[in-house]
Amino acid sequence: MLKVKRTVKNLKTLIAWEFDRVNIYLLGFIIFVTTAYVLHPMVSFSTRVIRIGEIMFQIKSWWEEYLFYPGDVINAIEPLVAFLSGILFASNVARTFENREMLTLLTCPIKRFDVILSKFLINFLILYFTCGVPFTLDMLLLGINPLSFDMYIWLLILLLPVLFTCSIALFASVTFKAAAPTAIIPPLAYFGLLKILWSTNVKIFELLYSEWDKELFNAAKSWLHFSSTTFSVNANFLYILLHRLLLPIFFIILSIIYFQKVLQLD
Repeated sequence: MLKVKRTVKNLKTLIAWEFDRVNIYLLGFIIFVTTAYVLHPMVSFSTRVIRIGEIMFQIKSWWEEYLFYPGDVINAIEPLVAFLSGILFASNVARTFENREMLTLLTCPIKRFDVILSKFLINFLILYFTCGVPFTLDMLLLGINPLSFDMYIWLLILLLPVLFTCSIALFASVTFKAAAPTAIIPPLAYFGLLKILWSTNVKIFELLYSEWDKELFNAAKSWLHFSSTTFSVNANFLYILLHRLLLPIFFIILSIIYFQKVLQLD
């Protein structure tokens, strides 16, 4: 128990230190891009129904579309997150290998596990909150009740695409130890996997990149209402769980093991 408390304390200290070192211009750029993108009329329905002098929530008249609309926004956010995760991890993780900051950091009496996990968490949290804040604003403009479970379910679902791209960016940063490939690999991996699934199995592609968030939303709603008749673990749910949660966790664990056991710093 004491060891766990010490690890948590070290992580908090490292995360605070990492946040102080984040490039303020890069952070401002990410905030501006995500806010402008998420609230752009081509992505956000709420900005399309704003009229001069009044806000009209026209989407309320189509309840089903209104209920599932945030899932379309999450699908639109994911490619942006793929690009931004590469840029962020290239700047905050891979570059520390290039300028030998990582070597200096590891001479301190801290574990490699704490170092790499803190770097992952700070970059993950930056991306999640910079996407989550305009996404929440968009849902509020649509009239989704902030006290309802719907909003919090969608915010939890938003975690998964951010986790997916950040796990790939982390793996690229510790294996290549260079900013350029780290910035390029996450979007290449995202669009490459997209292309492979589209060309091999359209149904799986639609499930994992179009319908997955609505499937999870329905499953969460059923579980919250203790509806055992409607909630069941089917093949589609397992596919989504494997791709959206287990695969990122695998990349994170692999990156940590590689950083701890294999990586050599010259």
